[in-house]
Amino acid sequence: MVLASGLSITFGDNSGQWTWPEEEESCYLGNENLPVAELKRICWLEIKGKCKTIVLSPRTMYEVTIVVKMSSQNRGWEIPVNLSLERPDGNRQVRMERLDILEKETWKHISIGKFETTPKTIGEISFSLTQTDGHWKSGLRVKGVVFTPTAEDEQPK
Repeated sequence: MVLASGLSITFGDNSGQWTWPEEEESCYLGNENLPVAELKRICWLEIKGKCKTIVLSPRTMYEVTIVVKMSSQNRGWEIPVNLSLERPDGNRQVRMERLDILEKETWKHISIGKFETTPKTIGEISFSLTQTDGHWKSGLRVKGVVFTPTAEDEQPK
């Protein structure tokens, strides 16, 4: 997992637009407090990240998902967000997703795309979630991006 603190979040260091509360997460050794990005109010949403494929298992299909939670007080999500996954060989997957229909106050995995670790995909995988139409939005929490081994024929979540 690439935690929210490891992502590039435009204006993420501006306390008027983002806060960084901790959220309890259960793990093997008990519970840990992880910093999550909480959107207060913004009109230019841009969350980007990278992962070196060498840290992943070879010859494995992965689904890349961003883990988000919508507040019950969210605003401005009528327009879909853009999701993008770019492999080291230049191939790119893009899709759109509506966040306003997500169950509120529950962590959800939103599929960014899938790729297989092969000799052609050695390098860095780049991924993003953007929505830069100028409409003000609020009420989004981001935990991070997860790389999950998956069967090739499984449909994205």
